[in-house]
Amino acid sequence: MKKIYFPVFLLIIIIFAACEKNEDLVVPTTKIKILMSYSSPVKQNGSAMHAKGSVSENIQKTVTAGDIVDVQNVKDINVILSAEDESGQGLNGTWVIHIFETDRNANDNTIIQNTPNNSEVGSITSIKLTFLGLYRAEFRMKTGKVFYFYIRHTGIPGSVGDNEENNYSFRLDKEIYQVVNDPGHRGYTLYMKYNDSESTRLDIAHAMILCRGNNSFTTKTGSVINGVKEYQLQNCKYSPGYVRVSFLSDEAPDVNGMYRVYFYTGDFGYEWMTFESCDISDWAKGGTIIFQAI
Repeated sequence: MKKIYFPVFLLIIIIFAACEKNEDLVVPTTKIKILMSYSSPVKQNGSAMHAKGSVSENIQKTVTAGDIVDVQNVKDINVILSAEDESGQGLNGTWVIHIFETDRNANDNTIIQNTPNNSEVGSITSIKLTFLGLYRAEFRMKTGKVFYFYIRHTGIPGSVGDNEENNYSFRLDKEIYQVVNDPGHRGYTLYMKYNDSESTRLDIAHAMILCRGNNSFTTKTGSVINGVKEYQLQNCKYSPGYVRVSFLSDEAPDVNGMYRVYFYTGDFGYEWMTFESCDISDWAKGGTIIFQAI
């Protein structure tokens, strides 16, 4: 019988390759577990506004990659995010959180400055969701693996305005806008609540702002009204039941430190109706909303 001689060096290569392949198979993969914790206001009398002395409950959620997590009215609350492995140990990495959509943009070429943008090294981070809108949260591991999800923050808009007694009818935010590459433009975002009967007319809903400057408006009948500027109202995505208008003070200057605004549907001066919330609001006078320039 013939003896078959196997080259020693070839045998060593085969064994080494087999060991290398086997090691690839047994390398453990780290599973990322994300926990989100925050204190949520408990609804009372249909309201969930978080006020001093109000009742709240602690909430903890386990987040899956790609999830959209919904929270309501938590802009003054610290939201804590933590990253763990399958054994519950904190992971090394970097948290990056930013907001990329709100209801507060003035128009296509104006954006808001100083939107929350959080970047922190470690397994735990916290952020206040000071704007209503959609946030993207990423946990970036040193290995290059990225775990991301979204936080959708909805609720009652505005920093000031009507409270529960007036059904949160009118709300207001002061803004600092950046126009293209030119920062520092003061402006406002105004919110008006609408009812079910008005929801079918939102495509013809407008805000008419009495202001200084070379602003004028031509009615459907051909009459020209000076000292006013009209804006199309936009339906709020993150404050359901509200429409809003955003504008720059440069384009609609105040009159003696005051703004007077009509919120209406239809054609101004022809066939038009003001929003019912204008009658309910504590900021209303003569069918208009009046507020002082801030």
